[in-house]
Order: sequence, then C-alpha cells, then structure tokens
Amino acid sequence: MDSEISIEPIINKKIYGFAVQAKKFSFDIKVTNNSIKPSPEFDIIEITLSNSQGQDFSDDFGNRSFFIEKLNPGENKIIKIGKNGQFTYGLVNIEIKAKAKDSTVDIIFLQKSPFTGETCKCEGKNRWIDFFYIKSLNEYEQERTNIIMIILTFIIAILTIMLAVPIIEDFMKFLKLI
Repeated sequence: MDSEISIEPIINKKIYGFAVQAKKFSFDIKVTNNSIKPSPEFDIIEITLSNSQGQDFSDDFGNRSFFIEKLNPGENKIIKIGKNGQFTYGLVNIEIKAKAKDSTVDIIFLQKSPFTGETCKCEGKNRWIDFFYIKSLNEYEQERTNIIMIILTFIIAILTIMLAVPIIEDFMKFLKLI
C-alpha cells in the first residue's frame, strides 16, 4: 500500500511564509504522515527552487539529501533545509523528489492549500511540488514605510487630542462666564 505524506514549506519560520528579494531567508519543510499506518523510511533525494515566472534561477541546495524515518499516523517532523537568498522576486516553484528505502513502496505526496487548508494529491509518485512567494525589495520597503506612517499618524492624533482637551476646557469655562 502506498503511503500518503503531506509537505508544507516553512519560510522564515512560518508555514507558507514569504521571503524578501536579496535578503537571506530560512527554508524548512514540515513532513506529516497522513496515512492510517506508519510511513516507510525514505530519503528526500532532490530539492529544487526555481522561478515560476521564467526568470533564470535555480537552486538545488548542493544536491543534499535528507533521511526521513518512519512516521506514525498523524506524526510530523520539521526538516531544516537551510538558508537561502535570491536576487529574483515573485512566485517560486519548490520541487522535491523522494525515494523509499523499500523500492516496492511509492510515496504519494499531498499538497495543502495555504488558502483553504484542503489537501490534494500531487501529480506523480515520489514527487512533490508547491510554491511560495518572494516579495520584491521595493514592495517590502513600501509596506514597512506604510506601517511606520500609520503608527506616526496615530501618535500625532493622540498628541493632538491631548493638546486640544485643555483648550476646549478653557473655551467651555469662557462660555459659562458670558
């Protein structure tokens, strides 16, 4: 019987997180056994990142492989793949190929939608594919600037109210005198 394993990318310590162009980010994966029986032992033999929008970049993490021991039903394990960084931005394709220690067993990988939480089977056996997003440096800096501007606007509003209260109180006292 084939084993169903779900994988979720963890970018900067957040499942389906995001990276920023030209900044270092951490890349891990969460491996979960979704079968009703223990999973077989298997090796992740290839991990590849490539740009989904046709820009020319690819990273294979030095062709490193990772051993995944048997996982009980529902059990998960986080595998630390490593640090990375890219000059490109946009949608990035993650592809993982695996090989079970027992060659008669195929691993069916599941993909979890970050939007709905639903899982679906990946095309092919012993292969998983998914995506994550690298924000452009300009987009990231603009978001940070917007947040700072909102905080400063809030502080200015609070200070204005604090300064206006004594003026309003004085004006109300003046009206009572008339």
